[in-house]
Amino acid sequence: MHPKKILHVVSTADFIDHFLYDNIIYCNKGNFVVTVACTPDELLFDLAKSGGFSVASVRINRSYTPWADLVAVRKLRKLIRKNKFDIVIGHTPKGSLLAMIAAKLEKVRVRIYYRHGILYQTASGFKMSILKELERLTARCATGVINVSKSVENFAIKNRLNAYEKNIFLGTHGSCGAFDPHSFCKKSISPLKIRELKNLFSINSKDIVIGYFGRMVNDKGINELIVAWEEVTNKFNNVKLLLAGEFEERDGLPQKTRDKIKTDSTIIFLDYYKEIKVLYALLDIFILPSYREGLPTVALEASAMEIPVITTRATGCIDAIINNVTGLFCTHNSQNIAKKITFYIEQPEVRKIHGQNGRNFVLTHFDQRVIWEEFVKKVLNI
Repeated sequence: MHPKKILHVVSTADFIDHFLYDNIIYCNKGNFVVTVACTPDELLFDLAKSGGFSVASVRINRSYTPWADLVAVRKLRKLIRKNKFDIVIGHTPKGSLLAMIAAKLEKVRVRIYYRHGILYQTASGFKMSILKELERLTARCATGVINVSKSVENFAIKNRLNAYEKNIFLGTHGSCGAFDPHSFCKKSISPLKIRELKNLFSINSKDIVIGYFGRMVNDKGINELIVAWEEVTNKFNNVKLLLAGEFEERDGLPQKTRDKIKTDSTIIFLDYYKEIKVLYALLDIFILPSYREGLPTVALEASAMEIPVITTRATGCIDAIINNVTGLFCTHNSQNIAKKITFYIEQPEVRKIHGQNGRNFVLTHFDQRVIWEEFVKKVLNI
């Protein structure tokens, strides 16, 4: 039997690095041949070389650019026609939209929209209406829709974003497919490396470190977190806030918030840091006050590292913790965020128990290989 040909379509190579790489390697070892269509850059070709998969250079802009998008659809159609792909899988809002349109026009039998979140949830007015219709168009062109979390699936059903029978769910709690809880273990981090970083960031033995890793944008609740942080630092003199992520122009933070992040002596800001696991090892508390997610991998990674998580009840976030067991839910109110941070600062034993519970939670429900096996069974072997 000839191996099935799979085409993944994504906007950026960073997405492959964070969410797809291990899954592609797993599939390549089976009866599948994987190609990735993506905006070309050095990282894309490095990943392809190390992962043993083929790439097709197709520029896919994250913003909506009608002419460039039509060119991308045309290139994708030509690519699909030439290689006769059996399965096309679209990721990210734009990558999925263009992939599903091209695959449907070329009559690919299996067209999978990997819904990593709901982009229009934090939009309003005319923009929200347009994004909602594009979401429905993407799903309408697909033969199946993978919802990465139960709350994303529930939202899609409630808002009739696609036919109910198209929904696909992986695992007991969902998954983006790339998170390996076994690889995130506090005991595997070198104590020497931890000491070096603490010295570098001026973190002393009595400091409580609260961390956030991710895009520095409004949707992530960064503005509310920074206001809350002022309240926390007024109450405690042994706290540090470690932020790791790039400022982005789309949904960019106001200048006042950026200036506070860069100038506050109690805030450690890193726009990029490759060894993310070591950063988790510095933390006592992880926080994600986001307005929308698909399934926040950072919260799962923190739990795997035995760090209690504070997050909201927003779509995606609500699936990432068990309230009062592995973490705490907060609202988007800065005073409430400060209250939850304060609770964990004053309750070290609860922090420890919730951290341990968190590791058990992710090991039980987010085993990577179980998710991959379901992915092959439910998606690739259709």
